[in-house]
Amino acid sequence: MKRNVKEEPKYWNNPLCIELYQLHLFHIFNIYTGVSDGRVLRYQPLTGFTYFAFTSPNRTIAFCDGTTDDPVKGPICGRPFGLAYDSIARLLYIADAYYGLLVADSNGRLAKQIATGAEGQPFVFCNGLDIDPITRNIYFTDTSAVYDLRNSTKGLQANDSTGRLLKYDVRTNQVTVLMRNLSGAAGAAVSGDGRFVLVSEFVATTVTQASQTPVPIRVRVDGSGTISEIVSLEALYGSTPISEAQQSGLSVYVSSRGVNFVGVYSP
Repeated sequence: MKRNVKEEPKYWNNPLCIELYQLHLFHIFNIYTGVSDGRVLRYQPLTGFTYFAFTSPNRTIAFCDGTTDDPVKGPICGRPFGLAYDSIARLLYIADAYYGLLVADSNGRLAKQIATGAEGQPFVFCNGLDIDPITRNIYFTDTSAVYDLRNSTKGLQANDSTGRLLKYDVRTNQVTVLMRNLSGAAGAAVSGDGRFVLVSEFVATTVTQASQTPVPIRVRVDGSGTISEIVSLEALYGSTPISEAQQSGLSVYVSSRGVNFVGVYSP
């Protein structure tokens, strides 16, 4: 595999998540990534990384300056994790560790908060999300009901199993709990036909289907739910945990909260 890296400016640290949007008709190619100072950046081939949106109404440039990855700043600055772009509605959905589920239109800036809890239980650590290609509904994870991002290591040590998989209905604006008692619910991926959802559990080290059928982690799963490839990212990332991977064409774009770049894997 060829390995290429698209680096961000040094004062933007830790790309936590990535979302690709490619419109072949107009030759438009965008990458969206969340970083540790609470902003969402957009990458375009001609302009590189530019500031697109943010999740916290309380953030200031002076305080959320991106020079340190201070966990104390998270509740003030925001921490966008999961991203998913709806190319039909032209909306970017964001799962923020502290501010829940949000959405930003094509103008970016302050994202609109659309959900902060489900069934009377506030979100504690929103993480990954994906869009149903058929219904356009949003599937996302709440990693734990006890441990937020600042205490995620404690959750791992305690074998926490209070995570949830949730669905946001874009027509009714209602949130439904689909699965409970997940061990470190992280990424969510909807099948190409919208028939099932996969959710990764980093505490249990599994990927679970909505029907509760587990498959191993660190795999590529095709639209029919079949394991098509096992991918190792060790050469570029070592032992650094991976936040998300997105495929566009033959290339796979990878982000991690532990590095300051977006990795590109090509054949």
